[in-house]
Amino acid sequence: MMTLTLQLPSGEEVDYVRSSTTNYQDATEWKLKTLYVYTFSPNEKGITAYAEKYNITIKEEGEPAPGICTLTSEAKYTLKLPISASTKYMAFIANDYCSTLETTLIKGESTPDDLRKAFSDKVITGQSSDFLMENPGGLCMTGELTLSDESGQPLSQGGQVSLKRIMARLDVKNYMPEEQQFRLERVRVIYAAGNGAPCGFLFQQKDENGNITAPQGSEGIWKTDMEIEVKQNSIYDRYGYLPYGTARYPDDSWVGETVTEENRGTWYKKVAYLYEFPKSINGSRTTPPTLEITYILNTARGTKRVLMRDRYQNNIDIERNHVYTLQIGGAQADGGAVKFTFADQPWQVHVMDVNLNMGKDVTE
Repeated sequence: MMTLTLQLPSGEEVDYVRSSTTNYQDATEWKLKTLYVYTFSPNEKGITAYAEKYNITIKEEGEPAPGICTLTSEAKYTLKLPISASTKYMAFIANDYCSTLETTLIKGESTPDDLRKAFSDKVITGQSSDFLMENPGGLCMTGELTLSDESGQPLSQGGQVSLKRIMARLDVKNYMPEEQQFRLERVRVIYAAGNGAPCGFLFQQKDENGNITAPQGSEGIWKTDMEIEVKQNSIYDRYGYLPYGTARYPDDSWVGETVTEENRGTWYKKVAYLYEFPKSINGSRTTPPTLEITYILNTARGTKRVLMRDRYQNNIDIERNHVYTLQIGGAQADGGAVKFTFADQPWQVHVMDVNLNMGKDVTE
């Protein structure tokens, strides 16, 4: 029997300006709404090629059954799936219809490299980014699994597969003291013309230096003809940015309290979602996304634009499955000035058990 662990998107926080938060997310960001599994096996030429596609049924309760992915506890699913003994590679795609795959993958011909060139169905064209949670619901997540090495020898009969969200999340933490009468009004993300991320590749690729890259000839996904705007989540249009404890917000999955050694503030979660975006393309630096923040300070309205760079003003990769936090104010603010800094941390990982071949060894 081959039993695998399929993980849903984590890790320790990375330092830009290090914030003192623990790992976090909520059920809307890890739940599976749809799940497609693609298998690849050797074709008549011995090349690992596309073989089968499985449309997996998702159930929120009940006993695990063949071909069904069942939620067995909080953030944990179990999947039983029969696969061919010749299967060498599997791809898992959740919460996206992936129509580019339907038009490009050819059974017996397309390779895993062809699969990695595919991109998401959901395209950002200036609307609120919470549409990424819709049709089907949930954030798109993907993962890969190799079942044998290049010589064809089966690998371990157990292991883990990691599913990662293909987009990043933007949060805001406000540490401005009450006496300064600071109120946040709006946050939006702007990509300059010629630089943008209207959609995302289903599978992340990095170069030998660990930087985000694209399959050869596919870099055009990041070269847009016009400026792109990503609007804040619509819940902040409805309720505004109110202090923690305000009853108008639905629950703490949206607004919470944030505490550091020096400060106490309000944490606005899921302000926007962004597809990953590289700091350079073919050696040429890109223009980073810009955050435009509209606020009121001591009754006067102001607007500030902040490039998404590190604290040394270096370009950074905007990576999938990371949370980028805009920190406003805090102990580092000078007098009555409003100081803006960034922090970054990956999202959580959750576990889903995968029992392949319904209990029979796939090497049989």
